[in-house]
Amino acid sequence: MKKVQKEFLREVRLVPPDKFGFSPEIYLYDNKMTVMSLREKFGVYIESPEIVGALKKAYELAWEAAGKYDQEIEAKMAAGEEITLAKGKEVYNKKIFNNQKPQNPEP
Repeated sequence: MKKVQKEFLREVRLVPPDKFGFSPEIYLYDNKMTVMSLREKFGVYIESPEIVGALKKAYELAWEAAGKYDQEIEAKMAAGEEITLAKGKEVYNKKIFNNQKPQNPEP
């Protein structure tokens, strides 16, 4: 994911999914917000400059804090430590970033 971020004109920051994982999709654009839960098959659309402005500020705060977690995860990967990139039982180590298959943890 991080290897292709320049190709797709985006910046990726990794955060621990056990602390910050969530499944709903949240989109903020102009003065509009869309929140969708594909699990619950529910969505909501809000058009409000005040609400969207507040959520954009919260996003900027979260993005800034994510930089710290991203640096910690990058350091662990550089040291060859295993890291968790997804919730559930699968633990991936840095080999996944070298286009190799992830190693599954022992049961």
